[in-house]
Amino acid sequence: MSELLLDIARDLKLVIFDCDGVLVDSEPIINQAHAHVLTACGYPITERDLVERFCGMSDPEMLGIIEHQWGRALPAFYAERVGLMIEAGFHQSLAAIDGVAEVLDAMPVPVCVASSSSPEQIRHKLELTGLLRRFGENLFSAAMVARGKPAPDLFLYAARHLRTAPDRCLVVEDSPAGIDAAVAAGMTAIGFSGGSHCGPEHGARLQARGAALVISDMHELATDRGTRQDCRGGTADDGGRLRRPCTARRLRDHVDDQLSHRRAMGTWDVYGRRYRAPLLPSDGAEFPPARFPFLFGCSAV
Repeated sequence: MSELLLDIARDLKLVIFDCDGVLVDSEPIINQAHAHVLTACGYPITERDLVERFCGMSDPEMLGIIEHQWGRALPAFYAERVGLMIEAGFHQSLAAIDGVAEVLDAMPVPVCVASSSSPEQIRHKLELTGLLRRFGENLFSAAMVARGKPAPDLFLYAARHLRTAPDRCLVVEDSPAGIDAAVAAGMTAIGFSGGSHCGPEHGARLQARGAALVISDMHELATDRGTRQDCRGGTADDGGRLRRPCTARRLRDHVDDQLSHRRAMGTWDVYGRRYRAPLLPSDGAEFPPARFPFLFGCSAV
């Protein structure tokens, strides 16, 4: 077992995985369908634009933003046409992220999925890729909460359902919105930049949003080989082991530092909007999640 997994076993109680781009390599299929149909409808956009602007958001949230900016409603056939293209792509080429099955099998604490996809879509993608049995019924969708990512509601809902305090949760995410949600929930975030939709700057974007560790290969979680970028930007070059290992406790300390800084500053900046910071729990505070920060429950400044 890797040093990181040993630290997770000691310090954390739950690992929350995003689905698209973390468990399954579905983002290119989904973005290609949306880009094709949106462009055909008169809203020209590329797959790369969709990744950079909307990665991690649910379809209703993304399409709501597009309709608002466009000043027009999408045609009634939009959802059906996109859905058919995505389903065809899934059956043709959807695959699990390389190494993720081994990570799940080696994980020493319970795991769950928290995704912006619908419950049916989450189950379907995990069934197609052979990952469903590793999660059982621990599948959580943005459809179950009032606000999706980048609000922290979904991660807090999953933690509450599995009776785990947020500061004992680790989130593995590939999107800036997901990292924002994890940090706002008071959880430790690992950024994953190994999906085929991720460009060369994707890892840096995740780190800038607050990921305490960024990995580009899932095998880095299960073994001590590979190159990791720690929360200060250091990397390993001595046989694949970190010169300065960013352990689970250091990851969490990094998030604690961020929360303390934002509490002192009094506001949170998310996607260009500033929100007045909520009261944060004191160290060692008990559950329930009502005592933890709900970023998008704050008033805009």
